[in-house]
Amino acid sequence: MPIVINPDPLQVVNLSPGQVVGWTSDFVGPLPVGTSIHVNVARDSEGLQSVATAIIDTQIPTGEFRLMDKSTQAWHPGEYAIPTGQTAHVLLELHEPGTTVPIDSGAATYTWTPESNVAMTAPIVAQGGGGLTSEQSLQLSELHAYQVQNQVLDLLTLLELTNGPSAGPINAQLPSPIFGIIVRLAALPPEIVLDTPDADYSVKTLAVVRVFRGSDLWMRVPIHTTNKIIPLEGEGIVSAIATAFLQPWLLNMSIQVTFLEGVLGQVFVMRLP
Repeated sequence: MPIVINPDPLQVVNLSPGQVVGWTSDFVGPLPVGTSIHVNVARDSEGLQSVATAIIDTQIPTGEFRLMDKSTQAWHPGEYAIPTGQTAHVLLELHEPGTTVPIDSGAATYTWTPESNVAMTAPIVAQGGGGLTSEQSLQLSELHAYQVQNQVLDLLTLLELTNGPSAGPINAQLPSPIFGIIVRLAALPPEIVLDTPDADYSVKTLAVVRVFRGSDLWMRVPIHTTNKIIPLEGEGIVSAIATAFLQPWLLNMSIQVTFLEGVLGQVFVMRLP
């Protein structure tokens, strides 16, 4: 039987850069060291109008790859691009080392919709991935400014560093990527008067959030309102919301939150589940 190709079950019809594609061969091994799966994304079913290719090492007759993602495999752009809504072909060949004739092969046909996976496509555009027309690259670059952020923000969860309202100080390590910090004040001393039009601002600092790398202070944010989101993006700690979760996180990061005497508050970090 030929190789069976199984794209992400959530996108069984459409295909886009960054999509995870699985494959399975019923070839009876064992497969010797140096065996590889040859991937060809093409406009035509014969694979002559190639959009992108990759050779991925394998020693088992099954696996998966992220389509056209240069950060995970060595993808090479072809000479062709696929217009949105047109047919895209994925052709696979399983090769033992030193052979030009495949021991198994398979193909599947989909509709090319790069905008359907913009969260992964935008980084690939930045890498110079093939398969996108100039118009598609421009459109995806424009979409990236807000669609990636919206998709990632929708996944963010809150981890409370306090156990209900606390007088602090709150100290915690940050061993994994976070997008930002939330401070919610639950009680204020009687001498604090919030007398702005929105009744939610104090000239006096109510709390201070400090982020450290090792013993060095990276950022210091005074809190003057009863609720405050502090995004790390704008402070140079992460360059963008999406890349905060795709690139290695900085080591030895920690947070300290101190409250004005008489103030009680809660502290949360915003992170991916």
